[in-house]
Amino acid sequence: MIVLVLINALLVTAFLLMGFQGTLAIFFASAVAATCAGTIFYLLASGAFRVRLTWVLAGGLLFGYGAGTMNTMLSFAMSGEDGLAAMGIPKQYVAYAILLVLISCAALLAGGYLEPPLLRDRHIITMGWKQERFLWAVAALVALAYAHGDLGFAGVAYTAETYRSSIFGTLVQGFPNISVSLATIGILQTRGRRRIRFVVLAAFMLLAVFPMGRRAVLYCLALAAFAALRLSGWKLQLSAARKFLIAIVVVVLLALSSYGYMAVRVSLNSTQSAPDLENANGSLLDVLPVAIENMFTNQRGVQGEIAQNMKSRTFVIGYLALLARGGDTPSPLWGEDFYHAIELITPDLFYSVLGFDKAPVRQIGSEEELANEHFGLPVQDEANSILTAGIIDFGLPGVIAYPLLLCLGYRWVLHLLGLIVNAEGELFCILFTLWIFMLTENEINGYMASIRQMILSVSIWALLFSLPDFFGSSLHHLPVQESDVELNSPMAF
Repeated sequence: MIVLVLINALLVTAFLLMGFQGTLAIFFASAVAATCAGTIFYLLASGAFRVRLTWVLAGGLLFGYGAGTMNTMLSFAMSGEDGLAAMGIPKQYVAYAILLVLISCAALLAGGYLEPPLLRDRHIITMGWKQERFLWAVAALVALAYAHGDLGFAGVAYTAETYRSSIFGTLVQGFPNISVSLATIGILQTRGRRRIRFVVLAAFMLLAVFPMGRRAVLYCLALAAFAALRLSGWKLQLSAARKFLIAIVVVVLLALSSYGYMAVRVSLNSTQSAPDLENANGSLLDVLPVAIENMFTNQRGVQGEIAQNMKSRTFVIGYLALLARGGDTPSPLWGEDFYHAIELITPDLFYSVLGFDKAPVRQIGSEEELANEHFGLPVQDEANSILTAGIIDFGLPGVIAYPLLLCLGYRWVLHLLGLIVNAEGELFCILFTLWIFMLTENEINGYMASIRQMILSVSIWALLFSLPDFFGSSLHHLPVQESDVELNSPMAF
């Protein structure tokens, strides 16, 4: 019933945007999108909704596009400016782009009725001594990756000349996010010194997520909240004061991580002598001292750039608006973006075996370099998503079809991996996928690369878990209803 209410709210708001495209209408539609996103995530975490990828993706898109647009408009309004005018995009373009988001997410919510639940029964993870030792081993791997330069700002380090990612960084990139969730479960299930150790683990892994970006921290905390409420067996029976205190702590963590990340990044960009952290030329330890020094010597300039970035960076709707052009979209590329993504993630070994050169594929690089010239836009870094890929390849039908096909594809992958890996490995894949689907900004080749990364990472994760007496039989399943078992097939989607 609640899903139907959300679908109707999105469709009615989209209908209103057809006739009203002013500032207030755009802000109202963004608020509706953000409210629906918050409702979806709350119901998923509380257990009122059973977990479905379609609903998680809908929540991620609504939150990123809706809350992001609201933040930009409010931030500029507080300084007496018109946010939409400041971003230089016509209001009718923005209104139409939000309309597309609302319709696409309504289709995802409706599609959820055909998707079997991802977690059919109530999964309870018990964090014992062996699980704790495993997390310390994972923490050591993550620390080594940062120290060696395999992980850096914005995630996996790569060499700019060849655009090749660090293999070790690719293997362990997803570990911090999942480890924060598992450590959170440990905090809730233990007492005394063991609880303190799990707190230390959670804090260290959260710090490891910090260089990956502000949104990475936000969604990491969201995944940890989901794990605490759905996978720990813990009942939320807190007083209003404690709930308020937890909310304050989360807000402070998000504010500190956001400011800290941008401060370091802006400092690096304005320091010519700083090592390139997004390449495999230096580790995080090499760059942080230079960035911190610049933060104190150029404090006013750094703060000014941070304030400007906080206003405009959340306006992720901009790229979709420029591509859609209020409905006057140029002819699509008819799948060229999808095909290029497959070329880009195909390992170099296959090109060598078949006698092809991958250099031209790397030269094209990102989605913007492939599509922007065709759409009459300058080639620059933009906020990509599954919706921008859909409209680039197939126009309005692609905006609706691509998110649904993405969910179907991932369900097949999870189903196949579930036949191969053990229960703990399957849980890793599920948590990793939930984290990926909460992210609004992700190119289509990013989703494909995440599948490859998940397969590689779960191989190590499941291998360590399967060592004799290392993790034990820690994943307990309560009895499954017969009707749920019948739905456990990707064909039911």
